[in-house]
Amino acid sequence: MRGAPDFPCVTHRDGVRCPGGGLAPGPTMRNLVNDRGVTLIETLLAASLLFTLAGGVAHLLLLTRQLAVGAEQVTAAIVAASARIERIRAVPWHYGLDGSVPEVAAIAVSPSGTLERDTEGFYEVLDAAGRPLEGGSTDRRMVCRWAIVPASGGTSDLRGIEACVFAWPAGDGARPLVCLASARGRQP
Repeated sequence: MRGAPDFPCVTHRDGVRCPGGGLAPGPTMRNLVNDRGVTLIETLLAASLLFTLAGGVAHLLLLTRQLAVGAEQVTAAIVAASARIERIRAVPWHYGLDGSVPEVAAIAVSPSGTLERDTEGFYEVLDAAGRPLEGGSTDRRMVCRWAIVPASGGTSDLRGIEACVFAWPAGDGARPLVCLASARGRQP
């Protein structure tokens, strides 16, 4: 067959020569691969591209880890605030047998500002898992502050409860990780 090259063809300076004479059809191109191998510039370019991609992946892994730690801390804070509210709600708060309205210390109205600063009887220091610290433990990670307020309308039979958890150390005006609220009514 005339016109179709018989392979193998050999590359020469003036084009591609195939057995049987003549040049291979199509445009002639110089050999793109250097017979001496890959140049230093090509190697540096490939290495810089590889390091740039590796740096980007490392940055993404670091960011992912930071977000996971933050999510873990917020989850522990939600559990701690919820547990604090449930402990307050579990306190028996009834009318007296004679119809009196006895005050219960555990559900007494808190002083103003208990969510802004540590107020005795209205805060507790927590560990990383959101559990209250016991004894001389120094693993302080969060602080839970709570406020008990009379409900609007001035009734003494309904209290609002708000619990906020802050990262340790929580100075005045610190931004909470989470705040939860609930209400508690006096039982007959």
